[in-house]
Parts: sequence; C-alpha cells; structure tokens
Amino acid sequence: MSKIRSLWLISFIQDMRTLMSVASRLYMDGLSIFPSLYDALLFVRRDFEEQAQSICYSASDYERLTCLFSISVMVQESVSSTAPGRDPSSVNSLALLDASLDAARPSWESSITRLMEFLRNHFLNFYTDGAQKISYILQTVDVITHLSFEALRGVEKCLINMLCRSRNGKVAFLVDDGWTPDSLLSSVHGC
Repeated sequence: MSKIRSLWLISFIQDMRTLMSVASRLYMDGLSIFPSLYDALLFVRRDFEEQAQSICYSASDYERLTCLFSISVMVQESVSSTAPGRDPSSVNSLALLDASLDAARPSWESSITRLMEFLRNHFLNFYTDGAQKISYILQTVDVITHLSFEALRGVEKCLINMLCRSRNGKVAFLVDDGWTPDSLLSSVHGC
C-alpha cells in the first residue's frame, strides 16, 4: 500500500506541474485577479500558518486540504475550458466563484469548515457533475491524509504556494522556502 501511495503522490505532483504550465497566465498573474477567491486562499494560508507548528494530523488539516483541492479542481476546470473547441461560456467559472464568494463573505471568512461547506455547495449548484467532483476531491484528500505527516504538509504547502501566487509571479511564501512540485518530490522521504 505504501508503494501505491508513493506512486500516487508522484502522479499527483506531475499533474500539479502540468496544471501550472497549462495555466501559465494564472500561474504568472495569480488568482489575485479574482479578489474574493484570492481572499479565501489567503484565509486558508493563514489557517495553515497557525497550524504549521503542529506535529500531528488534525480535522483542520482535512478541511484545509478539501478547500485547496476544491479550488484546484475549479481552476483546472476553468483552464481546460479555455482549450480550443470548448464551450466559451464555461470560461467564466472562476469569475462566478469569485462573485459567489464575495456575496457570501460573512458566512465563510472566519471558518475553514464553513468555507469547505460553501465550496461543496458551489459544486452542487453550478456544476452538472458537482456530486462526482466532490466525491473525487474527498477521495483525493483521504489518500493524502493516509500518507506520512511530512507528505501531507508538503502537498498542502505546495498547493498553497501555487494558488496564492500574486501578480508578477510573486509567491505567497518566502522564495527561499522552495516549495514547488519538484522540491516536494525531493524532500518527502516516506509516504
């Protein structure tokens, strides 16, 4: 089982790298062009930073990962919808998420649990296959929570760094933190 999880982690990291290169505009400009979505990501980052000194898994880790994967899936969906021959109406999915987050800000801005619930409801209300996407996200998070604590923290930090980029490609964490998909792969010793 450990080897399967290790292979899955490698596959996951390669998928993240692909998303980063496909979404080069989002990767360079960042999600800050969607202010409420970006605020939600910064809220997730703050929660991560508050829990960063913890040495054991908590429910907050699960909820944060669920939020991060939910947003990642929506970004991936938006990026793939801009491919030639795709329905152009789906390009606005991140703008719709941003507007929805803005309208519901009081309900999620102080609770990771409520943000996770908001994102779940957004999938159900605005995606025809929302229930399937939620199932995929929960299964993915479940796999990650069964990896080593080091791997869990690494995946979480890597996603935060990728999603919290700001304009001009500046990263949310210090540059010398080095948490990219490549550094995650080279630093995780046990899954």
